[in-house]
Amino acid sequence: MFPANAFLLFFGEDAFVGLLLLVFIVIPGFIGFVVLMAYLITRPTRAEIEAKMANQKNHRSESALTSSEEQGEDRLFTMQIPHGLKKTAVLCVLKNGQQFLLLKRVKEPNKDNYTPVGGKLDPHESPMQAALRETHEETGLTIPAMKYCGVLVETSPTNYNWTSFVYVADIDYIPPPPCNEGQLEWIAFEDVLNVPTPKTDWFIYQYLLEGKPFTFSAEFDAELNLLTMIEEISGVTVYEVQN
Repeated sequence: MFPANAFLLFFGEDAFVGLLLLVFIVIPGFIGFVVLMAYLITRPTRAEIEAKMANQKNHRSESALTSSEEQGEDRLFTMQIPHGLKKTAVLCVLKNGQQFLLLKRVKEPNKDNYTPVGGKLDPHESPMQAALRETHEETGLTIPAMKYCGVLVETSPTNYNWTSFVYVADIDYIPPPPCNEGQLEWIAFEDVLNVPTPKTDWFIYQYLLEGKPFTFSAEFDAELNLLTMIEEISGVTVYEVQN
């Protein structure tokens, strides 16, 4: 402690005033100085403050984006798919000369008909990727690449509406492999119309054998009877019901 005699010696008769100065000015000032120094030592730098503000802004943006994506997914799952909206698929024509490895389907669409292997595109999948995947899944064949030939667009007043990308691959003649989608068989082109097959497919095989590209547009009635089929590159009507 501050020695009392030294205190009296310094302030003399004004010792009481000095005591007041000590209590109300010197000590609080010293405490304030200590607090100020502690603040200056521990306060964040400007760079740290800016970094913290940037992190908070990014966090808010990410939260808003995540919320928006979740709401979008919720709307997607709850949205009813419009009746007649076209589905996207691939047709994978496997041939050896003028023979085609066709699938007699046991499932809709085209149940009990002979069609090329194929199916719908998976999310984030290109048509070529889908063609290679579907060929492997339904025949067990791993084909490194297929040739794009054209597209078939099918329109009807029912829920049967498709956009199908058509690919072809020449393969060796092999015994028809097993398939969980139906029975695979080799069918010669001249026999295609002698087995149950969609009328649209015969024109696809014809154009493939002739090496001609195509964009087919086929229209059906409510019973899925083919009404017209137009090759839109040339503008040729390849099929039309005669009234």
